[in-house]
Amino acid sequence: MRVWLFSACFAGAVPLALAAAPRETDTVRLIRQIEPAVVAIFTQEPGRSDGATGSGVIIHEDGFILTCDHVVRNQPGVVLLSDGSVLRYQNVGRMPEKDLAVIRVAGPKKFPAVPLGRSHDLMIGEPVLCGGNPGGRGIVFSSGIISSPGIFVNAPNALFMSQFTDTARDRFIQFDAASNKGNSGGPLFNAEGRVIGVVSQKIMASENINFAIPADRVRKFFADMVAPEETGGFWLGARMDLLADRAVVADVAAGSPAALAGLRAADVLVKLRSRSLRSGTDWVLLLAGAKPGESLVVEYERDGKPTKASLALASYPRSEPHSAGGKQPGLKYQLFPTPRLTRLPDFSTLSASAAGVAATLDTAALAGERKQDFALLFEGFLRIPSAGLHRIILRSDDGSRLLLNGTLLVDNDGNHGSMDIGRRVRLAAGLHAIRLEYFQASSSQELKLLFEAPDGKVAEAGAESFFHQ
Repeated sequence: MRVWLFSACFAGAVPLALAAAPRETDTVRLIRQIEPAVVAIFTQEPGRSDGATGSGVIIHEDGFILTCDHVVRNQPGVVLLSDGSVLRYQNVGRMPEKDLAVIRVAGPKKFPAVPLGRSHDLMIGEPVLCGGNPGGRGIVFSSGIISSPGIFVNAPNALFMSQFTDTARDRFIQFDAASNKGNSGGPLFNAEGRVIGVVSQKIMASENINFAIPADRVRKFFADMVAPEETGGFWLGARMDLLADRAVVADVAAGSPAALAGLRAADVLVKLRSRSLRSGTDWVLLLAGAKPGESLVVEYERDGKPTKASLALASYPRSEPHSAGGKQPGLKYQLFPTPRLTRLPDFSTLSASAAGVAATLDTAALAGERKQDFALLFEGFLRIPSAGLHRIILRSDDGSRLLLNGTLLVDNDGNHGSMDIGRRVRLAAGLHAIRLEYFQASSSQELKLLFEAPDGKVAEAGAESFFHQ
């Protein structure tokens, strides 16, 4: 078919033949492919009749859905699928400080899913599709481009941030596709139909300035977000390379069930529970719900050769608490003057200018007149009031690191503003040895240790929590 356009010219009307563009464009075909995996979320908060609305995307055919934590907030609710089905969801994992959560729905058949992509090679101007549930009106799509692949959302301005060449602040994808309240938690797709980000927020006072959590950050914290071993109380001992294109083993703990079964670093896992593994995130999801004593069959490739092993899940290892005998309130601390830092220093190479016992983590009081360029080392014991699954959060400005019973638990290192990072861990009640490292380069001084209860309430560890020998 031809379309004829007529325009006035010196010689009169001149016909101009144009080939009509087909209605079924690449964008139409792509949306048709990915739409079944985009879901609308309706949270039912206790004591409220209205609840909250948001979006999500199915990232595994077993019904696992990626969304934002501020959408579900560990509350019950339902998911509306593209076929009109309404299903109750189960909260599987969350990381509030990164605004990420995973929920799950169950059904008689496999769910349509889309793969979690990468965000390390995003291009300015690259086309994107935003899918979600704005205003609770169901799934709609908008298109646009990536305005910037790495924006600092909470920084004062670009001039200020130009002074920091090495910063650990979280960056976000800025995009201009229409996004409104209710799009939160929904996927940002690239032209290949891969999820490159999770829509998280927008600047309400501006037009077309929207932000998404990059897929690589989702991958980086995915194991801690779902935490299948800590939640299920079992131990397997194989850590995955969550940035790899396939389910590649990064390392295996000595003496662990994975090691006893013969798994090694660089093995490529192909199947678990007879289910195919596309990446390390699939491995984490398929371990959710496992229990100690179970035996899981895993198929993997080593040097291109297929192999099979049986993994006998052990009970989650828990450190025995220390005796309270001879312990006094407070943590031992040392103060170290430093040059301008971007990462935590090697404390063994520094000379302390002050030392003593600190009742709390009041860095300003301990540093005195020194407002920046210093480091603090705390050592002692942390009191855990009850046995079970705990979520310990480390907040700092700038970098910090927490070792519990000699093992790195939370790493919040780097030059950054106030930032939280948390980790779930199973602990016995009593006193546990801690080493807490901190440095201050510039900006405000802040260091806090926080506990998140099962109901989501967060409380700061105070003087009653710290002891020393």
